[in-house]
Amino acid sequence: MRVAIYVQHLLGTGHLVRMQALAEALHNAGHETLLASGGRLSEMGPYRSLQLPVVKTLPGDFLTLLDENLNEVNDSWKADRTDLLVSAIQKFTPNIMVIETWPFGRRQMRFEILPLMQRLIALDTPPMIVSSIRDVLQRRKQKRRIQTLSEVERYIDLVLVHGEETLTPLSQSFEEAEELQANVAYSGYIATHRQESAKEEAPSTPSGEIVVSAGGGATGSLLLKTAARAAFMDTRSWRLLVGPNVEATVFDVLQKQQSSRLIVERNRKDFRHLLAHCAASVSQFGYNTALDLLIAGCPAVVVPYADDGETEQTQRAEGFEKRGYVVSIEQDLITPESLLSAIQKAQFHRTRENPSQDFNGAVHSVELLESHYQKFLRKNA
Repeated sequence: MRVAIYVQHLLGTGHLVRMQALAEALHNAGHETLLASGGRLSEMGPYRSLQLPVVKTLPGDFLTLLDENLNEVNDSWKADRTDLLVSAIQKFTPNIMVIETWPFGRRQMRFEILPLMQRLIALDTPPMIVSSIRDVLQRRKQKRRIQTLSEVERYIDLVLVHGEETLTPLSQSFEEAEELQANVAYSGYIATHRQESAKEEAPSTPSGEIVVSAGGGATGSLLLKTAARAAFMDTRSWRLLVGPNVEATVFDVLQKQQSSRLIVERNRKDFRHLLAHCAASVSQFGYNTALDLLIAGCPAVVVPYADDGETEQTQRAEGFEKRGYVVSIEQDLITPESLLSAIQKAQFHRTRENPSQDFNGAVHSVELLESHYQKFLRKNA
């Protein structure tokens, strides 16, 4: 098969990481693969890559599109990028076209996605079009969801969910899931090679260290500051890992609070090794963090990011907490006392048994694409 993948990450790189893993799995299975990225590619794989002119957004404003120099893009810029994308995909002649997130999100990219979709479905032999989505979607108003249903019906043949139905069913974040006029398949979680290798590192007993990790922004800073205060109320060793987007002034303030029981440092490359050996983890709850915690099997307290109307991490936490994999605290309710109580609860209830031994969602995605493409061919013969 010839498979083209389109991905546009705007802030975090989780979307791109998943699609790079899928592209590599497709290549390893013998399929000719093209990955087109509208964000800066983090690495070049063995498959074909198309680096589109980079587009970004700023935190809190996902509608204003900026170029790599943070200048707002204009209609001419959009038209040029659209021509580049459509021409490259059409020249590649894919049997399968994978669109990451859209039409469940990325509506600000419709200026290039819709022309691409219209060109593909007009071909004499149109490809199977797949919407690739993470385990949890951002909740939308009903009007938006109805429009998504319409676009799925018109363009999409398969909705591929990179999660587990028992943990986070699509209906949890998209209420009209049963009305989708497309097949829906769950691949399981897509773990990176580094995440997979961490599975073998988890010891039978924890080290006793509380590992706190947080990204940038006000929410990450709040979590780190609260954890530092909690550390002085506790007798165990704490390690605060400060993300690169946390302001230097915040980092300096935290470092000044270091003691024999509180270590403050920037993110480390051996983060997953630390998780595998910790007594408990405290973090936010994005897709990759959820995988890290599942693989490490450590007791975990999560504080889902909920600024700017975001619902993804909160919904993910709801599903994981019901299964006993994490203890969740709403970010508005976090205090040193509530954090210490949640850690105690997580340690008491959590075992180190993995909820699943299989995080190879990239390979499963390939298998699903292969099987559904055969059905697509029979249906359109």
